[in-house]
Amino acid sequence: MTDFQKQEEAMVDMAVDDATSSENEEININEEVSEPSTGETAEESQTSLGGLPKQNEPAKYRNAWTTAEVEVDQIQPYPLIKNFFKPTESDRASLARTPLGFFVLDGEDLVDQARLQGLTSIIADVDHMDAHSDEELCIRKMVLRLKTRGGSPYMEVARNSRDILQRLLNSNEDLKLFSHGGRRDHESLSGNPKDDAAEVLARRIRKDRDTVTKHSLHCRYPLTWFAQIAV
Repeated sequence: MTDFQKQEEAMVDMAVDDATSSENEEININEEVSEPSTGETAEESQTSLGGLPKQNEPAKYRNAWTTAEVEVDQIQPYPLIKNFFKPTESDRASLARTPLGFFVLDGEDLVDQARLQGLTSIIADVDHMDAHSDEELCIRKMVLRLKTRGGSPYMEVARNSRDILQRLLNSNEDLKLFSHGGRRDHESLSGNPKDDAAEVLARRIRKDRDTVTKHSLHCRYPLTWFAQIAV
C-alpha cells in the first residue's frame, strides 16, 4: 500500500469515527484493506484470489482463462460495477465470456481505442463462464483489479464492496455458489442473508467480514472530496 493510500484510508477512518460516535455503532473498522499487488497475470490473479473453485465445489460458475482474438463488435461494456478511475496497466483487455456474450471486466479504454483505430478484432484475456450471472461478473470485475496491474483507490474498493453486497442480498441464487477459491470454503454459511453476503465477499477478496463491513460504512460516511467515487 502506498503512503497516499494509507493517508487516504486514515482520513476516511477519522470521518467514520466522528460520524458513528454519535450513533453508538459498535462495528470493528480497524482491519486494513487489502493491498493491490502488481505484475500478476489474469490467470495468476484468479487462481490466487478466489477465481477458481476447487473440484469438490459447485461448478456452475467455474471459470477458465484463455488468450484469444475477439471481434470488437462482439464486446459489450459491463456497467453494473463502474469502470475503474485508473486505466489498467495491462496491454490487453480482460473479458468475460458467458452464454450472453463478451463483457469487459477491465481495460474498456483499450477496446475503445481499437474501435477508434478502426480495428475489427483485438487480442484479449478471456474468462470463460458456463453460465451468466451478474452477481458473479460483478465479483470478478472487482477481484480482478485487486490483484492485477493498475490497482484501485481505497474508496473505489469500498464502493464496489457496498454495491456487490447489495446485489448478493437481492440475489435469488444460493450464496454458496459465489463462495469459491478460498481457504474457508469448507465452512458452512450461517443462514443469515446479511452475514452470509458479507462472508462470501470477504472470502473472495481474501479478507474477513469486518473489513467488508468497514467498506460499506466508509461509503455511508464518505469524505466530501471522495463523494464522486463513493456514490
